[in-house]
Amino acid sequence: MTHPLKFAFYELNSANSKLFPESERKKRGRPRNTSKELQKILQKIHKILKDEHSRPHYFYNTNPDVFQQAIISLENVFNKYKDVNVITKATDCLNFIVMIILKLDLSGKDNDWEKIVVDSLSLIEIFVQQDDIDQVMMGKLCLKLLSEILLNSSLPVDLRRTSADVINSLLTGCKENKKLLSQEKFFDVSKLASSMISASDYELQLRHLEILFRLCPRMQDDRETFASRAFVIHEDMIQKFLAIAANDFLRDSRNFLNSLNDSNDGIFKTPKTIVVSQIKYNKFELYCPEGQDRFFVDFNKWTISTTIRSMEVNDSVENDVLEIKYSEMSTWDLQTGKF
Repeated sequence: MTHPLKFAFYELNSANSKLFPESERKKRGRPRNTSKELQKILQKIHKILKDEHSRPHYFYNTNPDVFQQAIISLENVFNKYKDVNVITKATDCLNFIVMIILKLDLSGKDNDWEKIVVDSLSLIEIFVQQDDIDQVMMGKLCLKLLSEILLNSSLPVDLRRTSADVINSLLTGCKENKKLLSQEKFFDVSKLASSMISASDYELQLRHLEILFRLCPRMQDDRETFASRAFVIHEDMIQKFLAIAANDFLRDSRNFLNSLNDSNDGIFKTPKTIVVSQIKYNKFELYCPEGQDRFFVDFNKWTISTTIRSMEVNDSVENDVLEIKYSEMSTWDLQTGKF
C-alpha cells in the first residue's frame, strides 16, 4: 500500500514544475494561483504528518526515503519560488517531520532518520535567513521545538548543534525572539547553562554560549542579574561570562570554555583542550588559524576538532573547523606548546 505522503509529495513536485522561472516571473508577475495551490498541498501534507504524529506505532514501518523526498520537495519549491506564505507552511511541515522522527531511537550509527532531522533543521535555517521572512512568526513556530532538541542530552550531537544554529539565526537582529526565548515559562536559561557545561563536545558548548550571549541584556545591572540566573549552580563562572565581549567573542569564548573544561580529563569527561604548535594528520601538516601560531585541539566524546587555515578556490584564506572521528583516524602527530 502506497504511503499517503508519497502521493502528497508527488502533488507537491507536480505543482513545483508549474512555477515560472525567475526571468519569466519578472515578465508575468507573481503566479498567485500556483502559490495558493502550493499552500493547499502543503496544508494536506501537514494534516497527514499531524496524523502520523498521533499514531507513532504506525510510523515505525515508514520508509525513511519517504521523508527524505519531503526535504527535497520542500527545498526545490523554496529554491524556485520564495513565497513567504509557502515558506511558513513548509516550516510547519518540517517541524512535524522532526517531531515524528524524534519519537524514534536515533542512537544507531549512520542513522538515516538522524540525517533527515538535520536536513530538515538546516532547511528551516535557510528559510529563516531570507531577507523578507517574518522572523517573529518563524520564532513562534520553531523556538519551542528547537530549544527542546538542544537541551535533550540523549540526542545526537549533530542534531543539537544544528538546532542551536537555527536558534542563533532566529535571535540575530530580532528583539522579539530574544524576549520570547528569555521568558522563564518558555525557556529556563539556567538549564541552558547546565546543558552547556555538561555537553561533551566543544562546538556544541560554543553554540550554547552564543545563545546565552545573545540573550544577555546590554545594561550592566541587567547583565549581572541574567548571569546570576543562568549560572545559579556555577557561581564561579558568572564574572567570566560577563567578561566576554562582542567585538572579540571567539577569543573570549575560547578562554571561557577552556576555563570551564579545565578539570576535564579528556576520557571520562570531555571536552578537554590542549594547545599544540604543530599538527600532522594522515601525514599532511595542518596550518594554524589566520593570525595565530598555535592550535587549540579539542578532545570531544566522539571526535577531535580544531580550527585550521585553508586556502579557498579564489586564493582567499579562511579558518575552518576540522573534525575527525576517533574511529576514522589513521595517523595523528601533535607537538604541544603554550600561548
